[in-house]
Amino acid sequence: ILASLQEINKDNNFLHTAIDPFQKKSWKNSALAVLDAENLSQRFRFIEEFSCFSLPQLVKSQEKFDIIYIDGSHLFENVFIDFYYSTLLLEKDGIIIFDDCANSHVSKLIKFIKTNYSDILARVSLNKYIKKSLVKKVANRLGYSQLEAFKIIGTPRTIGNPTITSAAWNSKLKSF
Repeated sequence: ILASLQEINKDNNFLHTAIDPFQKKSWKNSALAVLDAENLSQRFRFIEEFSCFSLPQLVKSQEKFDIIYIDGSHLFENVFIDFYYSTLLLEKDGIIIFDDCANSHVSKLIKFIKTNYSDILARVSLNKYIKKSLVKKVANRLGYSQLEAFKIIGTPRTIGNPTITSAAWNSKLKSF
């Protein structure tokens, strides 16, 4: 990702932020070593913490991102927290990408988004970016997908947002 960003942004006007509580313990800092070896670490910020703790801090510091890629815990509640805070961190027209969508917990979140957030997030097709085998094409037709992407098109519903009325606080939760 960093090499691509560097290729696209010749002026180095970008910062890649990664959150990974297991980089040191489980991966022995292998990704960080590769970034150093390839001279890419100067445009990289590493946060060694669980996303449930670091994402609220990024929101509090009013950071914004063009793209957020979620590939973390597969538990529904954890992915939901990543999703919720990510919507608050996205720039207008920002993209959020979810990995491991074939997992039942992540898939449930995707159903929640499609059912309850259609006024805030619009699905983005990744077909033109990914070459797929016949098996993956069939799986996609059956509703299974490894990656799902959404573009922010509305204002996220959150406490503290001055555009949110009390009516939105009581909006109907649709079955998903």
